Amino acid sequence: MSNYSDFGGRKYGNNNSNSSFGSRRRGQIVKSILGDNLPSSLPIPTNLFNTQYERKGGKVEFKVFTSYNVESFTESKTQSIGDGDGAGDSRVNRSGDNTIENTGNTKRKAKTTDIKAVILSLSSNSANNAAYRYMMENIADKLAVLDHYTDNFAVMTKARYSELITTLSNPSYPHQEPVYIVGRIHVSGGKAVELVSSRRLGNGKSIPLDLSNLDSYSVFPGMNVCVLGTNLNGSMFTAQKLLPPPIPTSITPGKNGAVAAFDTEIMVGCGPFTLNSDLSFGPLVEFVDVALEKNPAVVVLVGPFVSQSHPLIASAPISPSECFTTIISPLLHRLCESRKVILVPSVDDLVSPYFCFPQPPLDSAGLKIPNDVLVAPNPAHILINDSVLVTVCSNDVLMNLSATEVSKNCAGSRLDRLASFILEQGSLFPVSSSNISYSLANSLLASGFNFNLIDEQLPNILITPSALKPFCSTLVDGRTLFLNPGRLSLGSKLGFFASINLRHQGQDLSQKMDADPDTTQSSPIEYACQIFSQ
Repeated sequence: MSNYSDFGGRKYGNNNSNSSFGSRRRGQIVKSILGDNLPSSLPIPTNLFNTQYERKGGKVEFKVFTSYNVESFTESKTQSIGDGDGAGDSRVNRSGDNTIENTGNTKRKAKTTDIKAVILSLSSNSANNAAYRYMMENIADKLAVLDHYTDNFAVMTKARYSELITTLSNPSYPHQEPVYIVGRIHVSGGKAVELVSSRRLGNGKSIPLDLSNLDSYSVFPGMNVCVLGTNLNGSMFTAQKLLPPPIPTSITPGKNGAVAAFDTEIMVGCGPFTLNSDLSFGPLVEFVDVALEKNPAVVVLVGPFVSQSHPLIASAPISPSECFTTIISPLLHRLCESRKVILVPSVDDLVSPYFCFPQPPLDSAGLKIPNDVLVAPNPAHILINDSVLVTVCSNDVLMNLSATEVSKNCAGSRLDRLASFILEQGSLFPVSSSNISYSLANSLLASGFNFNLIDEQLPNILITPSALKPFCSTLVDGRTLFLNPGRLSLGSKLGFFASINLRHQGQDLSQKMDADPDTTQSSPIEYACQIFSQ
């Protein structure tokens, strides 16, 4: 595997100081999932899967670990990266110029070019089959779907805490003794927090929620919560404890049978794909050049492809569709020759006729998208080789969560906390706020669009771009890799893209389950995630 830190030593564009391409070095690593655990003086060994540095007497050693179990850092044994049988011999030397090179006889499986990628539930996202009309909603439909989410959350909470919770009480009734209640958070003016119950759990009433007795908390509008507390006179519910939400189960890799081992790379680029100063799509062209050079098995392109917020698009001599067909479509033809290419639209896309979330796929015929390109809805659930579930959502949910969160004395990374909300709530857009700049399809008629995590299962990889700083992290005890790859264009300058190296060691699921169906099996998936500046 070639070193990401230098793609042939070539530079972007020219050395004109007025050019946004300037002298930026292609593939400069700015963040890694390993970055928080690495000595700052060492470069990242990009030819290794997830590793941990250890210093022993001035010597640096590497440990390979399964990223789905972060705690395995202390349990892993130093090993080579080979075919899984220990036959490979990988020795990493640190040379005088502070670079890391692989000097061993490492045996690695050849990169699989015949990677299978399937868009799950694509037919239900088709615009032709959609019974939902996003401009014909009414308040009753919106309330019905919100109540549906709250009631479903209550069922999962009772199942998760069956020994603790025997019944859920109405929060608006007086309760001198502590009781458990379930509802969704509403934040009114001045950061005042209220709890809104569903019609089944509390007649749909809202009541002020006092969180002052809690040492720490973090909530946002639309968040479903289970609270232990009292309501002394029926006018305010005083919280004593917020229960951790029930986490959906992980998807079972290879549920249809044995999974063959494979080793692949996924590159992710997110729009906007051109600078504000022109419509030449220079960042996208450079990304395609990198992809052709790296030759990943899967390339995921996330919209907006032609953004409605671009300052020159209104006065452009060609239409947004012509802009896509004349510039972007030829690049897609180059990309899809030897790799899977997946397109996910955005609510900011002028080439999509649907401006509400969720969205159906782009029109392949009208935009002259190659037949080999997979056009996915937004959000998209992609199953790779029947064993790895990748969920992609182009909405900036992190920014909306950041803007509406109400918190107190929260420890740990705020970005990790915001990303965890998506998995804990089982929704790819759990925020309910009047400040959202686009429409949300809240009707139950839109349920076929997979607004939530598919089948209430955790994806192996969750990708959602945001204007917040790019980062990648393992969440929910390492069961899900979360990635904010950034955007290829930051307006006046080039942005970021990401790469995920994925290795599945293979698994005969039926034999393991027959041996002990109640035993939790360690995941056979390993990955390394990195984010690059252009």
